[in-house]
Amino acid sequence: EQEVDEKIDQSVRKHDSNTEKLYKVLQVGTCSFASLAHGANDIANSIGPLATVWMVYSTGRATSKAPVPVWILVYGAVALDIGLLTYGHHIMRALGNKLTYHSP
Repeated sequence: EQEVDEKIDQSVRKHDSNTEKLYKVLQVGTCSFASLAHGANDIANSIGPLATVWMVYSTGRATSKAPVPVWILVYGAVALDIGLLTYGHHIMRALGNKLTYHSP
């Protein structure tokens, strides 16, 4: 695996070091906002059905819009965090260099 990484590193076009430094800053900001949006979407996709189930359970009715209690949002956020803590490093490693090589 290290040999593959070295071959990839040697074949990548190198840029000016100032450009690489600016890219680092921009990439961290972009990744942070993209991660926030992606996480919010994941929580919304999983919390919507849960909120509907909770509404039917607690009221006995099903309507087109279900109010979402704060505790369900917190539950979704905590579940996402636990998933990132327990399996996130595998995802980051796979996307980091196995899918696309990033420089720096």
